[in-house]
Amino acid sequence: MDIHSLQSPARGEVAVGAANEFTALWDTGATHSVISQHVVNTLRLKQEGFVPIVHANGEDVAPVYHVFLTLPNGVGFPMLNTPGTQLTGFDILIGMDIINRGDFAVTNRNGKTMFSYRYPSMAAIDFQSEPE
Repeated sequence: MDIHSLQSPARGEVAVGAANEFTALWDTGATHSVISQHVVNTLRLKQEGFVPIVHANGEDVAPVYHVFLTLPNGVGFPMLNTPGTQLTGFDILIGMDIINRGDFAVTNRNGKTMFSYRYPSMAAIDFQSEPE
């Protein structure tokens, strides 16, 4: 998924369009969202301090940035105190701090896997209770 805009409220800089789209990974195993150093450098974000983070390889302290994330469907999220860290293969990791605000579903039909996200949450989704 490409993120269509990301801005830093503290700096007032906005990146929109093909030149500044960022690739995101949705990670239900991640408690918080993080941004890559590439995002930090591209948007010239201002560091707002440090925050402790826990990741697959242990614990660390990471710089933190104030950003606002807009998804391709137009839904926007303030991600205050978003850590910046080294990410490989994508620019933004979207964690449960964003995912749990809405409805998130993954389906697979005819060999095509799809995921869908809507905000705000509108209803509980229970595939077990739906007729075949």
